[in-house]
Amino acid sequence: MVSELGSNGAAAPPTARLRIVSIKEVKMNKDQIDGAGKVAAGTVKTVAGKLTGDIGLRAEGGVEKLAGHVQGKLGDAEAKLANDAAVAADKTASKAV
Repeated sequence: MVSELGSNGAAAPPTARLRIVSIKEVKMNKDQIDGAGKVAAGTVKTVAGKLTGDIGLRAEGGVEKLAGHVQGKLGDAEAKLANDAAVAADKTASKAV
């Protein structure tokens, strides 16, 4: 935000500078999606447990969040392996030409 003095010496209203941000297409595999769902569900359970004072629900939510993070990381590893395999296949194909 930029503030400048107007013609009468008073501060002119701030002007906003907009920045265009492009959004890349995001592809997620099943483990990444399921992991994100478990993290969200675990967060809801944890918050509900805190609000109600239910220690068991808080713990269950924490475990579910952790399982979601682990599953998401597994999905990340699968995606990296698939990407690396595709790159290697492209390099092999380009050498054959």
